[in-house]
Amino acid sequence: MVDGTELQAPNETRFSRIVHVASTGSTNADLLAAVREGKTLPTVLVTDHQDQGRGRQQRRWVDVPGKSLLVSYVIECSPLSAPLVPLVAGLSVLGAMADVGVPTDAIGLKWPNDVLVCAEPQPKLAGILVESISVGSSLHAVVGVGVNLYAVSDEPRSVGLNDVVGAEGAQVIDRFDLLRSYLLHTEGQLTRLELGRHEAILDDYRSVCLTLGRSVQFQLLGGSPGEIVTGLATGIDGGGGLLVEDPAGTIKLLTAGEAHHV
Repeated sequence: MVDGTELQAPNETRFSRIVHVASTGSTNADLLAAVREGKTLPTVLVTDHQDQGRGRQQRRWVDVPGKSLLVSYVIECSPLSAPLVPLVAGLSVLGAMADVGVPTDAIGLKWPNDVLVCAEPQPKLAGILVESISVGSSLHAVVGVGVNLYAVSDEPRSVGLNDVVGAEGAQVIDRFDLLRSYLLHTEGQLTRLELGRHEAILDDYRSVCLTLGRSVQFQLLGGSPGEIVTGLATGIDGGGGLLVEDPAGTIKLLTAGEAHHV
């Protein structure tokens, strides 16, 4: 589904067509299907509610209709820049949250791009799902973001953006103001990526990555079924992968999947 109400796109960005729909299964799935079928598609799709929202590892994303920012965009990217798109997406969300009043020292990123509240138990504020698809010789990345503006009552540890800024006496956050800020920050980050400023992006990412310096658990792709690796997250490599030192002192590289804080 890509038919809906056209929203005014920020003039300062590449996002020339923004479509808003009342509800859909998944904004990411809609854009992936449109790319796959060669349809004319919006560059940004935003909805009030998803009934098949997905996160990484095929987890279900639960939202309260009209109480979240649920948005996906699609871009063409090069194989060289594609691995950094998830990191760029995370930085863009942090920038947008700062614009609407969230203290910059109150939030950070869990590798690769979950947005967490820094204070323990570090509840999740936003999730990002990046999916790639090749059509002919072109590589497309579809980037989906879900930001809870209010806590989901039946989800343990759920927290909303308004809960974080409310303690500071800030005004209620409008999701379309947040969307505009997000697209503006995305434009800036994607421009840096296209200009090859990868080290600057990685330096910015490392400065806000809450996973670095923590013990983590994960399963390596291609490893033995059920084999869980535990170690200390020591760095981010040039391709955005997580470097983890296991108890034997061996450095392992995690390029996909998820590292759980322990």
